[in-house]
Order: sequence, then structure tokens, then C-alpha cells
Amino acid sequence: MKKQTVIIGILALLLTTWLSGCQSQGIGVNKISGEPDNSINMTEQQMNNFPHLKEAILTNEGIETPQEEMNRLRGILDFFDTEIIQYQNEYYEVGFFAAD
Repeated sequence: MKKQTVIIGILALLLTTWLSGCQSQGIGVNKISGEPDNSINMTEQQMNNFPHLKEAILTNEGIETPQEEMNRLRGILDFFDTEIIQYQNEYYEVGFFAAD
């Protein structure tokens, strides 16, 4: 009985690990009108550090993004307690997604 439990546990762990690797994740933006109470002004130089965010803004599409870039962006947004950035005098709400 213990052998079966261990085997089932290992199979469940392998399946979970495999499924988590199949997910795509990324950044999406939504242009907003008006000036929000709290936002982060992103310069062109700063945007060079977030190429996928810039692409999402320019294409108005969700862009698959490496985990490292998403973590850096989340860290900045969390630090300033906002989800809104200003880029080229426009405001964008930043969102994150994960999909199969």
C-alpha cells in the first residue's frame, strides 16, 4: 500500500511539473484616459529594460514575457503601489497573464 502511495505521489508531482512548464505567461496593457492618482513615468531609457512591456504598448496585445522581466516589473509596480505607467504622455494599466 505504501509503495502505491509513493508511486502515485511521484506521478502527480511529475504531472504538475510538466503542466506548469506548458503555461505561457506575459504582460498586457490597457490604455486609460485621464490622469490617474498614482502612476510611474517610464522614460524611453527605462523602457529599454522592459522590451516586452514596450512591445505590448506598441502592439496593444498581450506579449509572452520571460519571468525575469515580469518579476522586475512587478517589483517596481509594487514598490510604487500602482498598476499604471505613463509612457510618452499616455497612461497604461499593466496586467499579467498566464495561459495554457
